[in-house]
Amino acid sequence: MWISTRNIFKRGDPGWEKYLEFIQIPGLMEVRSIDSMLNDFVDKSGALPCDADDVFEMIKQLPTAGSVAYHQLAVNLREDAALATGPKWKLLGSDLSDETWTSSILNCGPWRGRLEPFVERLNGCGLLTFEDATLVQRILREVWGEEEPHARCDIWQLHEVVAQ
Repeated sequence: MWISTRNIFKRGDPGWEKYLEFIQIPGLMEVRSIDSMLNDFVDKSGALPCDADDVFEMIKQLPTAGSVAYHQLAVNLREDAALATGPKWKLLGSDLSDETWTSSILNCGPWRGRLEPFVERLNGCGLLTFEDATLVQRILREVWGEEEPHARCDIWQLHEVVAQ
């Protein structure tokens, strides 16, 4: 799992309207993603590997989160067990990405065909439930093809760290 301080990309930010034209997700209010092109690292700090037990120790090495940034805990469900939501972190949802951390949900163009029904099921920050992410992970390989890198994706459980 990885801890980072990320800027929130939201309605009203420079480039937001152009992004909505590209991604075509109606009702999207903000983006929370593993994708650093959409949620860039505060002060180019990057992400630090961590365990659930040392999250708060690792946060001390990162920039503080402010009103437009947050501490993101990202769990690759292929490598680590899912974390329960609790008083220390809030589950944001599930993102999908290849090894470059490019979001297959939020940075690979609008979803069409068999993927289109899942657009309506995205939450307010553009993420899926784990169950939907599992279905989409399979569908991406079928509709985009095995040779497409963004179709060969992992499921990331994303949390906002809320207590320190």
